[in-house]
Amino acid sequence: MTVAEITAQALKLDESGRVAVLNSLLDSLDEPDPNDFDADSLTEAIHRSNEIKLGLVRTITEEELWQSVNESRRR
Repeated sequence: MTVAEITAQALKLDESGRVAVLNSLLDSLDEPDPNDFDADSLTEAIHRSNEIKLGLVRTITEEELWQSVNESRRR
């Protein structure tokens, strides 16, 4: 079976079925090594942290994130 065929079949599932497939796939991935980062990633993390500290960006809650995602999907 191809990836496209598997995807087509998975999309026919109801929401709870799709969530179960998604969770199974995510569980099958290797956990990222917390000590495995490159200089670019570290630089970006420091940059973002500084933006938050200086008030240049606003953090949002997980609830706000999902609300925004859902609103984007409706458009």
